[in-house]
Amino acid sequence: MPHDFDTGKPLLAADMFHLPRSANPFGGVLSCARDQLAYLRFHLGDGRAANGRRVMGAEALRAMWARPGPGGTLFVELVGAGVSWMIRPTAEGVTVVQHGGDLPGFHSGFIMVPERQFGMTLLTNSERGPLLLAQLFTDDWALRRFAGVSNLPATPRTLSATELAPFEGVYSAEQIGFTGPPFTFEIKLQAKDGALAMSHVGDDSPPTRLTFYKDDFAIVQAIGMRANFLRAPDGSVAWFRLGGRLFRHMA
Repeated sequence: MPHDFDTGKPLLAADMFHLPRSANPFGGVLSCARDQLAYLRFHLGDGRAANGRRVMGAEALRAMWARPGPGGTLFVELVGAGVSWMIRPTAEGVTVVQHGGDLPGFHSGFIMVPERQFGMTLLTNSERGPLLLAQLFTDDWALRRFAGVSNLPATPRTLSATELAPFEGVYSAEQIGFTGPPFTFEIKLQAKDGALAMSHVGDDSPPTRLTFYKDDFAIVQAIGMRANFLRAPDGSVAWFRLGGRLFRHMA
């Protein structure tokens, strides 16, 4: 069952375990680490099951890691998306294939480096699970230690107020909840000390520093998560992509 935290202590939060039938395609299967590792071994193989029975052709299996469409970010920098896989580049030119999962009280990560025959999975049932996921799946500590690959470099740039001005403003995203009407997230970005100060509208928490490391790509300094901006045909900044969600530049 999922757990939340109150005054630093974990508390059972059974009411988080709510998933309507319409959500079954993305979250209706409960798994365990043993099952996840069996699935990982299959994808690192040639399309045969553990008993030797062929399930997929090796070519079809590899095609799931193709890179249709443009890249961007989803916690890490991506070169594209395959069939339910995020395709992640590395400084060494070796491809990392990964996917994760998030529901209230449940946060998971799954990563593999086919060229190095390495894979790792993590399942958590705590609202603090994302902190561990960030350390093991967004940061490249595990990749460097066990697979010899690292994230693309992200050397911070200090930009002038003029350079930052096109990115300033309020960005909005709407989401349909499991129950009730849609709700809106709003983020405000404001130039400060050569970077962007990011705050959630309506939240009094201190702003987070967003630092550019290449054109239209930035890193959230507090957690190392990468984000990027998308431009309209006229070159203006139209969208902000953060954590897999697109925020429209409103003003």
